[in-house]
Amino acid sequence: MKNARTWFLLVALLIPSARGAGDLTVAVTVSVPDGGWRVSIREVYRVKNELWAVSRLSREAGMAIQVISKVSDSVSVSSGPLPVKHFLLGKTWKWKNSEPYEFPPDRKTLDAKLKGAKLLFKKK
Repeated sequence: MKNARTWFLLVALLIPSARGAGDLTVAVTVSVPDGGWRVSIREVYRVKNELWAVSRLSREAGMAIQVISKVSDSVSVSSGPLPVKHFLLGKTWKWKNSEPYEFPPDRKTLDAKLKGAKLLFKKK
């Protein structure tokens, strides 16, 4: 019985996880004006030796706590370890965020930068 348990543990360590051996978690956390905001990673592209994550900011209708808050999202993509650059669409406030993200004014501006990029992930 002891040999069977040792063998099982050895096999469990050698088999790649269900996520996959080459998967990378791409995560975004951003400060927003109030608790009614959400962020959703919509797409991840490979651009040369970087991953570019495209996220959408949106505000739910109704009342929300009126305090600067943080919202987050994450996805898993099949990629080796590469630096991630974040692009967030939908920002409506005027203050500068402390996060090192880009906030393109519209999708058309971003699409011009994505010419030739390889799509790795798209949220359905």
